[in-house]
Amino acid sequence: MKIYNKKYLFIGILSALVTACGSGGGGGGSSFSPAPTTNIAKPELPAIVPSSKESDNEEHPPMPEPPTKNDKTISLDNEGEVGVVALDGKMATNEINGTININSKYATGVLSVGKNSLGVNHGTINGTQTDPNTDMKLMEGIYGGRLHNIGTLKGTGSAISAMSNRSYHGEEINATNDGEIVLNGIENKEGLYFTSLIGMEAIKYMKKDDVEEKATLINNGDIDIHYNNFHLLNPTAVSSMYIQGMSITTPKDSTVMDNLLNNGNINVSGRHSAGMVANGKNITLVNKGTIKTNGEDSNGMRASGENIKVINEGTIDVTGPYSHGISVTEGAVGINETTGTIKIDGKNAFAMSATNGSKVINKGKIFLNGESIGMYAGNVGVNSDKYETSTIVNEGEIIFSDSNPYKIAIWASDNGTYVNKGKILGEDGIEIKTEDKGKFIVGKEASGDVSRVRSKRSLKIDGDVVASKDLIEDNKKEIIYKDVFSAPKIELARSTDSKAVSMFYNSKLELNESKNVDMVVYRNETTIEESYESTEFSSLTNSLDSYLDVEGMELSKDEKLVVDKILKSDNVNEIKKVVKDLSGEIYANLPRQIFDIQDRFIKEDGKLIDNLNEYSYNFNFFGDKSSVKDKGDISGYKTTSEGFVGTKRFENDIYATIGYENSSVKHNEGSKGSIQSIHTGIYKKLLLNEFDIKLGLNGEYNFHETNREIDSFDKKAKGKYNSYTLGANGEISRVYGDSLYIKPTLGLNLGYGKYEKFSEKNAGDLGLTVKEENYFSVLPSVGFKVGKNFEFVDIYSNAIYSYELGDLNKKQGMSLLGDKVNYKLNSDSLEKANLVLNTGVSTEIKDFKITFEIGKEFGKRDNNYLALGIGYKF
Repeated sequence: MKIYNKKYLFIGILSALVTACGSGGGGGGSSFSPAPTTNIAKPELPAIVPSSKESDNEEHPPMPEPPTKNDKTISLDNEGEVGVVALDGKMATNEINGTININSKYATGVLSVGKNSLGVNHGTINGTQTDPNTDMKLMEGIYGGRLHNIGTLKGTGSAISAMSNRSYHGEEINATNDGEIVLNGIENKEGLYFTSLIGMEAIKYMKKDDVEEKATLINNGDIDIHYNNFHLLNPTAVSSMYIQGMSITTPKDSTVMDNLLNNGNINVSGRHSAGMVANGKNITLVNKGTIKTNGEDSNGMRASGENIKVINEGTIDVTGPYSHGISVTEGAVGINETTGTIKIDGKNAFAMSATNGSKVINKGKIFLNGESIGMYAGNVGVNSDKYETSTIVNEGEIIFSDSNPYKIAIWASDNGTYVNKGKILGEDGIEIKTEDKGKFIVGKEASGDVSRVRSKRSLKIDGDVVASKDLIEDNKKEIIYKDVFSAPKIELARSTDSKAVSMFYNSKLELNESKNVDMVVYRNETTIEESYESTEFSSLTNSLDSYLDVEGMELSKDEKLVVDKILKSDNVNEIKKVVKDLSGEIYANLPRQIFDIQDRFIKEDGKLIDNLNEYSYNFNFFGDKSSVKDKGDISGYKTTSEGFVGTKRFENDIYATIGYENSSVKHNEGSKGSIQSIHTGIYKKLLLNEFDIKLGLNGEYNFHETNREIDSFDKKAKGKYNSYTLGANGEISRVYGDSLYIKPTLGLNLGYGKYEKFSEKNAGDLGLTVKEENYFSVLPSVGFKVGKNFEFVDIYSNAIYSYELGDLNKKQGMSLLGDKVNYKLNSDSLEKANLVLNTGVSTEIKDFKITFEIGKEFGKRDNNYLALGIGYKF
């Protein structure tokens, strides 16, 4: 009995028109834009024309409330009719004894519109598609409307979605099936070129500034979809890719994680059919139930896009040529978990396949029947070269049945990589096949035992086989893994050549006395020293090579980290990074730093003494920022210093100084440190034939703390140590002029510096021991200062040239790994000649003096600095 006629036509047509833009094809597919559902038979969309034009003065009757409940049998025979509608956060229900029969286009059994609205089916909804030009939705949720099926959804046609969900502005999508969904194709229908039968679908659209919410589809019931004769009846059809149990399509720039979960049963059949499908970005597909597919090029689970995970924890059973259990592409990852089982049967059908920069991992069981193949990796398509290498990893079991004539466990092509950490088992004729730079990698099982391939009758290895890095054990020169491939009859087509495992190890296959095949992993002739030609680190690389040549050492935990990191590396830049991280190269800056501290204090002392005049005391607070550039492999650093110096004048032009400085150091490699220094000095000024002569003695004691980043091993070493310097200095100068003046200077600094032996803490055996060292500095200099005195301001520029005659370039003795690696680290290779150019301005108001100076240093290493001083004399 027809309960609702055109009374609700307006609502149905409105919802149909709103959803018509992009509603097509049920929304599945390999790209974001769904294939259109119009033109299924011919390219013609039926127009919706009002039966009569309304008069402008016509009075409209009030719009009736849409139905929210049905407990009878009703038929939707007119275009755009709706059985029940949920609006404004309310619920609409087709009750358990309610039956809705859909027989017209644009009609919908249950419609849910708007956030928090809920459409529920407890009864039965039957859909019979009469017009193949348009798609049909048994239940539909839009703009955040939710759906829940507890009853039965049945449909017959060529383009039907049982539970259709669309988000046009990123709204939440939420649908659950706890009942039964059955969709069947139209029998004996010809002239079609496209079909779309989907159990549960979600399509998310986004516009600029839309706020995206999560999409969730859950199947706890049964989904059965079949259209086996579509291509037989329609041989010129474009596709039937949209015969799908569950599917989701999101934009390529999606930012939230969407989820599809199957806890029940999905059974689909037909060419190109699929159990679960995802396209877009940031999606997780999980099967905890059963998925069965049947048909050419059918897929149990299929995904395309970045950050998409396809996880099977249940059973996937796929039958049909060229079909796939799990198929991922364009960056997606597929995982058959330990509880997962994949059964595959069909010519050139793959249990798991990864293409165009994707990865599949088998931790469970794969059963190969018929002419099926275990796992495939490679890149396909005209743009395949833009993707990273595809990878397949077997950590579980691949089991062949007797009915499989090919028994190809893996197939890696186009740079595809296969890593076997599990078992490959079969009765007869197993084949390992790689081509186009693809390779088969032998690894270790979770138990630690080497993975093996076994056949009871014959085994063919046709491709490149190489050992995994896991098979490198410490620093052993050679490791032999017995019976990696075993069978009464083994054919090695081209796999016995040596293959690189890492920069330092190769592997090869050898027939043993039992006619099985062993994997031999052995050290090649490559050394760290020849891989990393470095002036500063040559002693360290040589010492590391000697250390790694000692076989049979008992390695500590940290030593094993170092050995594995180096010997298993296949990247020379990684080796360079490891060597530099281990070296402690920041300590190559030590002699420079402690003598720079001495120079700063002498310079500040000179300023105070020259400015004291008839006063007895002078104090100056100063700040300094400097930036030292990298040189060779020694990292530069930035220093921020602040401190004070005080001076007292005694009789006979004798001056005493005392000072303190705190410096924070940030190295370019991320390490940090601090230096606290105390200083004292005594000076004597003389005047000889208009020449100013200044003689002095000075001393500094420094407290160092460092936090050294060892990035390669995610550790941070802490060092605490002390250093001191003693010095004698002399300067002779003369000022020419008064307001505009020049001041030539000759100077000589003699210095002795020493830092004590110390060992780093907090990094185990990766902490360094730095041997004590002492240095002598003999530094003659010549300077030229020009300035202009105004009433309150003095502007000046300086040029100072010096030449180091001492031994600041000594190599520093160091050791690591419990003193097993001893080496000499070149210091920061200070140049003998050094030139400093600076300019400054000072002003004196009463007894206060403020000085600002900017300068650049050439020679030791390029260094830029800023200095600010505030002084007071009394």
